[in-house]
Amino acid sequence: MDFGAFVELEPGIEGLIHISELAPNRVRRVADIVKPDQEVEVRILKIDSESKKIALSIRPLPVPAAAAEPEEEEDDETPAAPKPVRKVPLKGGLGDSDKSPF
Repeated sequence: MDFGAFVELEPGIEGLIHISELAPNRVRRVADIVKPDQEVEVRILKIDSESKKIALSIRPLPVPAAAAEPEEEEDDETPAAPKPVRKVPLKGGLGDSDKSPF
């Protein structure tokens, strides 16, 4: 379908992967991501038993920043570099208002 892909979870039980849940980036055509009879691993987003709908996703879970980087042992940590102390004030800005072309 143009709006997503239906997945048979069990015989007689289907769920929908909305087009926005097919990939982390924009998907123009569902057929670019999944094909008929292709097996995919899905994540259940929502079950609406009243309307008999199951929302699915094949997008990867976001990795938290803390889990993405391996933790170093405390003994191996190097202290952060101290912030440099400015001895001369910064110069610059938007320029002289008399010289502005506006």
